[in-house]
Amino acid sequence: MLKSFLRLKSVAVGDKGTRLRGILYFPEDPGYRDTARMIIEAGLSLSVDLDKIKSEGGLLTPASGQGDVLV
Repeated sequence: MLKSFLRLKSVAVGDKGTRLRGILYFPEDPGYRDTARMIIEAGLSLSVDLDKIKSEGGLLTPASGQGDVLV
């Protein structure tokens, strides 16, 4: 995990053919640490603000089930 990285490259083309390129570089893989962070934040949202969560239904993602409370 400590030796991994993430590099994102993107290209955008405007209506008049103008091109813009961008690169984002993360010196470590954000997936592992961010996944753990998001699980903890979703659990805290459930334990602290459960009364503010208004979702109904079955199996939901944290974003669709907890909405603004999670943000």
